[in-house]
Amino acid sequence: MARSVSVHHWDGMQADVWKLDSGEKIVRHKHEFTHSTGVTQGRTKVTLFGDHGLLHSSWEMLPGEPDIAFPSNVEHEIESLEDGTIIVNMSHARARPRGEPGKTGGLMTDTGEVIHDS
Repeated sequence: MARSVSVHHWDGMQADVWKLDSGEKIVRHKHEFTHSTGVTQGRTKVTLFGDHGLLHSSWEMLPGEPDIAFPSNVEHEIESLEDGTIIVNMSHARARPRGEPGKTGGLMTDTGEVIHDS
């Protein structure tokens, strides 16, 4: 299974479903909005970065554990520790005028690379 992401919208919510194999990452990035992350299958290592981009903390997440809410503008990275890992990120999608199609918020890395955007 190669790294992939699918994005889903409903009633102001956005869910990004990531499928990763061991060693694959959602690379270090941050968002302008708050989002939660949960693991539905496999194991992950979550790393947060604090002031000046220094390592703040790191821990493993497993299925069945409570989702973690990442505040806006906090750099973080998520690494798969097992093949077939599935991660779900949920956030409130940006408000848009009625009838306008939705699009993802995207992920922006510290180098400015947008990981996905539709």
